[in-house]
Amino acid sequence: MPVDHTRTPGKRADERLLAMLGAVEVGLWYCDLPFDELQWEPMVKKHFWLPPDARVTIETFYERLHPDDRERTRAAIEHAIATREPYDIEYRTVAPPDAPHAGAVRWVRAIGYTGYDATGRPVRFDGVTVDITAEKRAALALAESESRFRHMADHAPVMIWVTRPDGWCVYLNQQWYDFTGQQAHEAEGYGWLEVVHPEDRPRAEENFRAANARREPFHADYRLRRADGAYRWCVDSAAPRFGPEGQYLGYVGSVIDIHERAEAAAERSRLLEAEREARAEAERANRVKAEFLAVMSHELRTPLNAIDGYAELLELEVRGPLNDVQRDDLRRIRRSQKHLLGLINAVLNYARVEAGRVDYRLADLQVSEILDAVEPLIGPQIARQGLVLERPAADSRLFVHADQEKVLQILLNLLSNAVKFTPPGGCIRLAAARGPEDTVHVEVSDSGIGIPAEKLITVFDPFVQVDARLTRQNHGVGLGLAISRDLARGMDGDLTAMSEVGRGSVFTLSLPVARGVAVARAGG
Repeated sequence: MPVDHTRTPGKRADERLLAMLGAVEVGLWYCDLPFDELQWEPMVKKHFWLPPDARVTIETFYERLHPDDRERTRAAIEHAIATREPYDIEYRTVAPPDAPHAGAVRWVRAIGYTGYDATGRPVRFDGVTVDITAEKRAALALAESESRFRHMADHAPVMIWVTRPDGWCVYLNQQWYDFTGQQAHEAEGYGWLEVVHPEDRPRAEENFRAANARREPFHADYRLRRADGAYRWCVDSAAPRFGPEGQYLGYVGSVIDIHERAEAAAERSRLLEAEREARAEAERANRVKAEFLAVMSHELRTPLNAIDGYAELLELEVRGPLNDVQRDDLRRIRRSQKHLLGLINAVLNYARVEAGRVDYRLADLQVSEILDAVEPLIGPQIARQGLVLERPAADSRLFVHADQEKVLQILLNLLSNAVKFTPPGGCIRLAAARGPEDTVHVEVSDSGIGIPAEKLITVFDPFVQVDARLTRQNHGVGLGLAISRDLARGMDGDLTAMSEVGRGSVFTLSLPVARGVAVARAGG
């Protein structure tokens, strides 16, 4: 393009400067004093919502300022002229009603200076304007965001804190101050550590500084001093903050009072420890009891066996002939010896079960064979009592995984009890069937006197007697059911009872189905 030789170098430089300032939205203004018509570049007019060709006076300037900013701006101008100090102010300009954006607001920063003549009289007032609306809006948004954060934090149900990257605490919410009684100047920085219990403080500080150095989440439990001087267990947790470019900004954390929960946990721990100690003591006592009973049983059985042996020799008339009265006395001696020996054996068996000294020889057993084996053992007692035994045929496919000797012992005890508590003419029933969840139930029921409800809940406790009078008549000590249930549970089974006074009782022995049978059934 042709070169305009009419433009001087100075004029070209001014045009370039104006173009550059316009690109960054900086406007130039010149004012002769006293104020009358003002010389504004187009960018300044744009800042005041004026067209490029508009004539500007000092009245125009004040009219376009926000009403709330006029007086402080006037005061700033007068102060700068009178004191020779720089003029630097932020104000708002408002679009007039007839403008396309009527009522719109723009934030402007004005920077200027006063020129004086040789006598010191102010003669001009010049400067620049910069549109700072975007920065102001961002700052206002940030301030609003911070205000919202502080409002939420101060009304949160927990104590909240914020740190710088070096760990220096710059904010704690109102909950912290209400809880601890500290003031802001006491708590900020590392002052918050002053209300941590002296015994917990070194550990809390060390953990905090180490986590901050590694820029990883922080967690600590410690006792915090409340405003009333009481210490409360609290949990302190924080997560590191990072900027958009990954720079570490510090922590945002919270402190929660967990005193009741901590106290409850400590109490549970104390009770658990006490329970462990009590259990250990009980186990020790059981071992001592079992050892004592074993020794005593041996010591008692030895003379009892000797009594039986000498009584038998006398009955055989090894020591000379006997008359009828003497023979009757010897029979009573031997009967009493056998009764006492049976009681001692029952106590010894119970002690062995309680001490866990019973060996179980588990095998797959056919239920019908077990019932066949127990019937002859109880038959004479049933016949002697004038009772009837009902025994439906058991399914030949029923097998259990159990110890045959222990099962026979349990069933014989249940049947003996049924005989003991069923009046002559009554009925006893022995039956087996498949139970739920891979079990077999063997039931012993009778039409006897039944068990009162208050006795039924303790019938399996040791030394409990349903009817002491009947027990004494039949030489019982109340250990048979306790031993039987323990034996059943030792084979992964159980023993339960149902009864109604005057209508009889039902005792159910549950045993696990034989393993091979259970697998076969599950597969087919």
